[in-house]
Amino acid sequence: MSDTTLIVIITQFILAIIAFLMNGLLIVLIILKSPKKLGTYKYIMISMSVFEVFYAGIDFLIKPEVRSKDDHWMSTTNARRSSIPLNISYPLLLIWVCSFGVALACFGVHFVFRYLIVKGRTQWVTGSRNFCIWLSFPIMFGLLYAITVHICLHFDEMLDRAVREEIASAENIETSEITYFGFSFFKTVSSTAEVVADWTQITGLTILCGIITTSFVTMSYFGTNLYFSILKLSNMKNNSEVSHALQTQLFYFLVIQTIIPVALIHFPCTLLFIAAFLGTGKETYGMVLTVTISIFLAIDPLPSLIIIKPYRETIKSEQSTFPSEWTNSNSDFYKLRCKIWTPSQVDPAPVYGTYNHFSRSTST
Repeated sequence: MSDTTLIVIITQFILAIIAFLMNGLLIVLIILKSPKKLGTYKYIMISMSVFEVFYAGIDFLIKPEVRSKDDHWMSTTNARRSSIPLNISYPLLLIWVCSFGVALACFGVHFVFRYLIVKGRTQWVTGSRNFCIWLSFPIMFGLLYAITVHICLHFDEMLDRAVREEIASAENIETSEITYFGFSFFKTVSSTAEVVADWTQITGLTILCGIITTSFVTMSYFGTNLYFSILKLSNMKNNSEVSHALQTQLFYFLVIQTIIPVALIHFPCTLLFIAAFLGTGKETYGMVLTVTISIFLAIDPLPSLIIIKPYRETIKSEQSTFPSEWTNSNSDFYKLRCKIWTPSQVDPAPVYGTYNHFSRSTST
């Protein structure tokens, strides 16, 4: 194992710990410091954070890496990198790669959900049943993503043997101790040694691009409509300044939180596909993507913690007293330890027009 590879593994480990801490803090703040009538939306936010904790857990357990060379790239782990058996690592590797599709689907759900709340269509956003329906969309996108990768993204026999031998030599392991999936636009016909287009892989890539495009179109359409709806809401006489401020904060946190995976995952992945098509892939490209995925998990909660004022103000006020607050029986943080939370506690009536129940301390 090279020094560079070791640095990448250590970086993954550190960023996974940061992701656990950041998302854990956000979950606590959502439960304790969200507006009481924010409704089902706070559980959508919690679900996103739980997903990212799970994603970071996979990063922590199997330490996957992206490898790029010439006309192909692959996502892989092996017996030396993974902390669990390989027969379990492969399903987790599939979940790890499809998590980008799940994340984009989650952001699409966020934008649609916020739009419906601002427009006052509460019949679509209240109750446990609707919560489960909204949650099912990212799960279905993730399943389709994972199934497509499992069926379509595999190398031909010659390339499979070559990449296994290369990894085995670099990691000092047996070829059987490697699990992966990979992509190449071309394959070699073993009987004639002819290089032809691999239409199975190209079909798989088309399906994955369709999933991603659907998420982008959804976010763009509902994001634009949400923005103009918030502008109209600010001009209503019966709408409080606090209502407009919170809606604006939620909108901007969604926009920035969406930009993060696009910049750290989607853009590098696109460059990786282009490099594979041109036959110019390099090992460095894969290492960069491996690290940027881990960075995404660590910093994605930051927009929520910084932009949404109730959370930001809580962090400021509690940062010097947090250890004592956690053990003080009169504090919210202590009470959380004894609190049992279930989705049945979803508030049946999210407020979408006014937030007059806020205290003046939350005003901007």
